[in-house]
Amino acid sequence: MNHQVKLKRTNRIAEYFVVISSKNTELIAINENEDENFQVNSENYLSLRYEPVVIDRYPLVDRFSATSSNSMCDNTLKLPEGIEYFCLPNGLFLYPIIQKPLFHSFVHTTEDGSRKLGCCLTIYEPLSQAQQESLFTQITTSQFRYREHFSIYNQISSENNNLLTTTEDDLKAKIASLFIPKCLCLISTWPFMTSFKKFLVGIYNISRMTGDEKLCHVVFVVF
Repeated sequence: MNHQVKLKRTNRIAEYFVVISSKNTELIAINENEDENFQVNSENYLSLRYEPVVIDRYPLVDRFSATSSNSMCDNTLKLPEGIEYFCLPNGLFLYPIIQKPLFHSFVHTTEDGSRKLGCCLTIYEPLSQAQQESLFTQITTSQFRYREHFSIYNQISSENNNLLTTTEDDLKAKIASLFIPKCLCLISTWPFMTSFKKFLVGIYNISRMTGDEKLCHVVFVVF
């Protein structure tokens, strides 16, 4: 029996370029234990996983094979489902200090046994203004509920109330100093790991020099 893995290669060096992070407009914490009382607060926001999504990609639609009709996409050329979890296998966390860029690769196997190779460069950037506001609102809402709950039973002292107020005053500064991972990923049927790593680093450096946050604008020119 032939156990050789199929490599359905195309003439393109890479099939897709994707960018994975949290939504630019908000942060959605994952309730992993399905806790009915789950909420984001000032004690747990750094230990929670947040929902990763594809925030940009090129091309915008899935590839078609040369033999497939325009109305039907070849499953082996589709953008892999759950790509965000291949790109951020440990989950998406917030960090109080910037982390070093990380490179890793993965193999995705389709139903027919063919494979796609993914090369990922994870960088760390400050939260967007919208993400900061989203996190601040979630934390302060939980603090308000805490204060409201204990005030009903007169169990919150003026000292504790002042502490909560002080925490809220400092919270925006703490949130503004947080960093969030962003993964840049090339998906290909060719195992050119070293070249892909250099390409991803180059794309990121070009975007920083040009100030163009839409990395796919740079990739569009290169592709």
